[in-house]
Amino acid sequence: MIITDSAKSYIQEAMTQSGIFTLRVVSGGTGCCGSSYQLMLAKPEAGDRVEQLNQLEVAFEPEIADPIKLVTLDLIKDEQGPGLAFTGGSSCC
Repeated sequence: MIITDSAKSYIQEAMTQSGIFTLRVVSGGTGCCGSSYQLMLAKPEAGDRVEQLNQLEVAFEPEIADPIKLVTLDLIKDEQGPGLAFTGGSSCC
């Protein structure tokens, strides 16, 4: 997974506020457009693959660690405010 610099800054701010310094990525299920992922600030769980990405500690559930390598995590800003979004990987047909 690629984490953009803008996403990194957003995540670091959330980490500082929460006192939790690991981003954990888990499966959100599979739908017609492929896999979805969920983010949380949490300590790694047993079996997670832990990597340093753009100077952030990121823990992945084992079953998504390889497929998510093709995905980018970026900061988006819209009328609802800033947030994080995944791009790349699978797409709808």
